[in-house]
Amino acid sequence: MAVDLALTLLDRGRRSASSTLAGALAFRLFLVLLPLTLVAVVGLGYLNNAGGTPPSEALRQFGIKGVLASTIDHRASFDDPGRSAVLLLGILGVLMGARHAVRALRAIHAIAWGVPVVRWRRGGRAAIVFLVIVVIGFACAGLATRVRTEVGVGLGFGASVALAGVVAAVWLGVSCLLPHGEGVRWRAFVPGAVLVGAGFAALQAVTAGWLGPKLNHQSALYGSLGVAFVILGWLYVLGRLLVAAPLLNAAIAEHREPKYRRAAARDGA
Repeated sequence: MAVDLALTLLDRGRRSASSTLAGALAFRLFLVLLPLTLVAVVGLGYLNNAGGTPPSEALRQFGIKGVLASTIDHRASFDDPGRSAVLLLGILGVLMGARHAVRALRAIHAIAWGVPVVRWRRGGRAAIVFLVIVVIGFACAGLATRVRTEVGVGLGFGASVALAGVVAAVWLGVSCLLPHGEGVRWRAFVPGAVLVGAGFAALQAVTAGWLGPKLNHQSALYGSLGVAFVILGWLYVLGRLLVAAPLLNAAIAEHREPKYRRAAARDGA
């Protein structure tokens, strides 16, 4: 059964062009991450002028986002009188990028489950919910990194497990809201949620322990292009996880429910 499930998952990934979908999702996530980081840096710049912590130091513990904040911080002037306009443009860019990211996620889940992609008129609210989830994810990742560096490896591993549980629970709720097969219950989304939670926790640990210092070196050696290349690679891995999750759920449902096997056979034909 394990071999058959793996072959089914590979076949679904081939028919749905999962690598192309992951690349498209990674680019949309980059369009969210860049203006979101700019908004955070400019917003913290006001606190810096008031005697607070510099933005790069305040955001450094958040892994990949902290390195990107450092890159922007070195090139941003918080004494510029036009920073309010930059902040407003950044907020507009975040909302637009979030809308496109949500649309991509809906299309990916519809393709994975073999259901039609329909227009959705709640894109604005979905974008705000998506941004809240992103901020919560980065906050939890930052807390896990801080525990790992200040307390020790043992409690740091526990923090990573807790991070995986939080991300899995959030993704389980998101999967219930995204397009899926008719009559599918919430238990069918558990395998994909576990995959996303464990993968994100492992990716965050690698980012904080190895990729973050490497990005600092790449920034000094290759400049912003090197940083952008590594960040897009990180987002592509995350995109592969988010694409693999609904494919895994659909493959398991195909084994359990005859109607999904018939639907998969029609799609293959």
